Amino acid sequence: MIQQTTIADIVVKDYRAAEIFKRYGIDYGYDGKRKMYEVCLEKHISAVELASEIDIATSTGNKVKYNFNDWPLSFLCDYIVNVHHKYVTKNLELINAFAQKTAELNGKQYPETIRIAENWKKLMADFETHLQKEELVLFPYIKNLEKLALGEIRRLPQSYVHTVKSPIRIVEQEHDEMAKLIDDIQCLSNNFNPNLTDCTTCGVLCDKLKAFQDDSQEHIHLEVNILFPKAIALEERLNSF
Repeated sequence: MIQQTTIADIVVKDYRAAEIFKRYGIDYGYDGKRKMYEVCLEKHISAVELASEIDIATSTGNKVKYNFNDWPLSFLCDYIVNVHHKYVTKNLELINAFAQKTAELNGKQYPETIRIAENWKKLMADFETHLQKEELVLFPYIKNLEKLALGEIRRLPQSYVHTVKSPIRIVEQEHDEMAKLIDDIQCLSNNFNPNLTDCTTCGVLCDKLKAFQDDSQEHIHLEVNILFPKAIALEERLNSF
């Protein structure tokens, strides 16, 4: 029964379900490990109606463009870096500029714009160190695990990483902290409402924040729901030999 299935398993099985979850305001990245009925109860959503829409979406229409679940781990790592990490890097400073300007123009009348700018500043700093940990430590280790499994190398290169679970635990904790900041920004902006003020800059800011959140959902989904579990399973299989 789909209601008893986790959000992650539903989206991993057929990525077309992601659009349905987004339409209902369900974050399939951060909420991926939760069962669908739990999220529906929390958000006062009919699990039956949601399940019906997912069934229609995944049984008709065009197939998904990418089947991320079938990709080799190294290829998935590179995709995350080249698509999502580049998107984050490109937009962190840009959104910060709009956030600071919006707070400057509207802070006295709308103090929530100041808090949005403060939260984004913190999010920006967190993301910068987070991406470095993934690109310099975690992803290279995962790639080497796959090379070892394929017989391309005979042993793992020397590293202070003793198990892939350790860096994964750290980055997932950071995911949770950054998700809280994004949630706070979403609440402060009245769900990225461009009519928060009559300021054009604020409207642009809200559009960019919404786009950033949309990208984050797929970004986190690919890591937490596909890449990390597969990397852990691969390491455990290699250690069992």
